[in-house]
Amino acid sequence: MDSAISNFMRRLGTSYTVFFNNQEKRTGRLFQGKFKATHLSGDYALPSVSSYVNLNYKHHRITPERSLVKTSLFEYLGTELGESICKKEEINQIIQEIDGLDGYKNYLKQASIAFADNKNIF
Repeated sequence: MDSAISNFMRRLGTSYTVFFNNQEKRTGRLFQGKFKATHLSGDYALPSVSSYVNLNYKHHRITPERSLVKTSLFEYLGTELGESICKKEEINQIIQEIDGLDGYKNYLKQASIAFADNKNIF
């Protein structure tokens, strides 16, 4: 099973790189290193990963108004303007796991500070 996931990720990465390079009329790599997978466990594993992924654009200082940013964060907060990429049930599961939407917002703030500290952003 692990090799199937690795093969899928390799094919996905290669296909996306070819597509992106053609669109942008460029050559070269988009991704560094190999795909790595780690099993997540614990009470806050899913909200932690969700926070990290959803805040990634902020930590790289990408402005959604000026650049393509597709994150499920806007779906969580009910402010998504484009097409949804998540199932409502999964979003609700994550939000409920962290004590509702207000709890998720507070968790995001704390996670953002922790991520920034780890990366020495602030």
